Amino acid sequence: TWPEARAALLIALLTMALSLPLDVFAAVVNGCRRGEIISLSETVVRVATMGCIFWLLPRHTRLDFLAALNLAAKLVVWCIAYFTALHLETRWSLRWTRFRRERLNEIVGYGLRTFVGNVAGTIVERLDTLVIAVAMGAKMVTFYVIGQALVTYIGQGVNSVTLALTPFFADLSAKADEDPTPVLFFTGTISATLTPGLTGGALLAFCQ
Repeated sequence: TWPEARAALLIALLTMALSLPLDVFAAVVNGCRRGEIISLSETVVRVATMGCIFWLLPRHTRLDFLAALNLAAKLVVWCIAYFTALHLETRWSLRWTRFRRERLNEIVGYGLRTFVGNVAGTIVERLDTLVIAVAMGAKMVTFYVIGQALVTYIGQGVNSVTLALTPFFADLSAKADEDPTPVLFFTGTISATLTPGLTGGALLAFCQ
């Protein structure tokens, strides 16, 4: 029904609006190079949420209920990130007196550039599917998406390693310590290519 869909949409918009200010706690944890805590908590909460959905969905088949359940899961993750950030780094604090218009302009400018980049990336990722559907028919999209998904999974394997190294490079840059940077770079490159390379090779051998 329309009231149910409207309530679900409002809850989803509230979740998105809360993500920007509350994700700062996860950023603090990642800055302390303990990103595995956030990843583990998100994984556990998502698995628990999925179990709740399977158990409660036959009894409460409402979109607003599912949206509220997802918001509750996000609140749990944000609380874990908040208390973890307090434990790892005690020098930070959030106060309205520290608000600066210059910092806000920097955040908005960075957010706009990131938004444009994300939109452009989405267009690039989806444009090929649209071209195949128009030129060769919708049925051919299925064969293309299967191969595209395999490539995407390999790319995600690379990103899982490279993104984990980002806080380390930021820390070395802040300390102006350039000596470990080449070692970390080459070690990270080897680690990021080894597992996806073996996976891609196995898939290629299987397809042959």
